[in-house]
Amino acid sequence: MIRDSLTKLSEKENFEEKISAINLLKSEKGDPFFGNKYGTKIIYEFSDYNCGYCKKIFYDLWEITEEFNDVKVIVKEFPILAESSFISAKAGISAHLQGKYSSFHKNLMSHRGKINNDIITEIARESEVDVNKMFKSMNNKKVLDKLRKNIEIGKILGVKGTPALIIGNEIIPGAISKDEILSFLKKEYN
Repeated sequence: MIRDSLTKLSEKENFEEKISAINLLKSEKGDPFFGNKYGTKIIYEFSDYNCGYCKKIFYDLWEITEEFNDVKVIVKEFPILAESSFISAKAGISAHLQGKYSSFHKNLMSHRGKINNDIITEIARESEVDVNKMFKSMNNKKVLDKLRKNIEIGKILGVKGTPALIIGNEIIPGAISKDEILSFLKKEYN
């Protein structure tokens, strides 16, 4: 009986911690996104530009935002795989500060191969990002604080890899199919 009580208490505390962390995630303002700016069906994605699975799931997420006008994907840049992941994440947030995140993100997610400053520069130009302004802002406090906060929230949520999706109160680690994403959206928002 005592063991059952302790188990239930532990489960309740874990659930409350998870909800608290999700509320913290949802309270964050100014994150990069794609889809409908005013979308009411929100998917949070922890993502790394060097993650093959992130690149795979990106196309499904992009299609969903094109097919359903009320979906918004908020990207939590989560650079964990390489130094170039960190540089790319800073570039993505800097592109967001210029209002060019959606095209920059799509173009960088479509890139195959190693990412370096030359690739970031090329993709920024393709995406009509002011390259000089982007590189200047990549190490400013606002950009670095956003990355630090993403990593902090990811750790609290137990995100250990990318991609990781949060739909409603569901934390979904790893890549899932488009149909599974739609199923989670339907469960949460219908």
